[in-house]
Amino acid sequence: MSGAVPEPAGEPGTESVEALAGHAVAQPTQQTYWTPTLARDAKRAALRVYLGAAPGVGKTYAMLSEGQRRRGRGTDVLVGLVQTYGRPKTTEMLEGLEVAPTKHVEYRGTAFEEMDTAAIVARMPEVVLVDELAHTNIPGSRRAKRWEDVLDLLAEGIPVITTVNVQHLESLNDVIAATGFSTWPTRSSSWTCPPTRCSGACTTATSIRIRGRPSWRFGGSSPPRT
Repeated sequence: MSGAVPEPAGEPGTESVEALAGHAVAQPTQQTYWTPTLARDAKRAALRVYLGAAPGVGKTYAMLSEGQRRRGRGTDVLVGLVQTYGRPKTTEMLEGLEVAPTKHVEYRGTAFEEMDTAAIVARMPEVVLVDELAHTNIPGSRRAKRWEDVLDLLAEGIPVITTVNVQHLESLNDVIAATGFSTWPTRSSSWTCPPTRCSGACTTATSIRIRGRPSWRFGGSSPPRT
């Protein structure tokens, strides 16, 4: 990649359970511990975040909708990675948008798809859409966390529009836990340079409580539409 971003030492205290048990674990090909200062200094493009109050409130739909609007105005938009979870409206919103190829990562005999940051940089779109900022990449990926991939894209001068849920912010974890959500992974609220713009995707309090129940999150019936 062209961005001259330093490669600090790996973040301490992040050993997995498998590693602590003495099992061999595939490591990311580039170890990086991004600090807020490093992220701000390396940032060369705008970052927009769609912040959701709970899973399923419409962050991805809103991100794709903005992508469609920008595409309609002539902007070169690329979908770096998106998770539709089979939601018809979200899937429809993808129509017409160019989707970047994903990277195949094998782990324990199973193939997974992760965002191919190098392919996005080679393509150099005017803006890239990246879903689920707090996602933990499959062991053996280029980076351990998707937010690290996003910081790499910003350092290369590629504007990013992304999504994240409030329960994945460490500073709010205790508050969110009190509502009944069990959340993992979390990330420091100050992990990155300030976004150029942050927008909220919300729903009613009743729907949020329903979405937080394990019976819905893990295969139960959908909450009422609001």
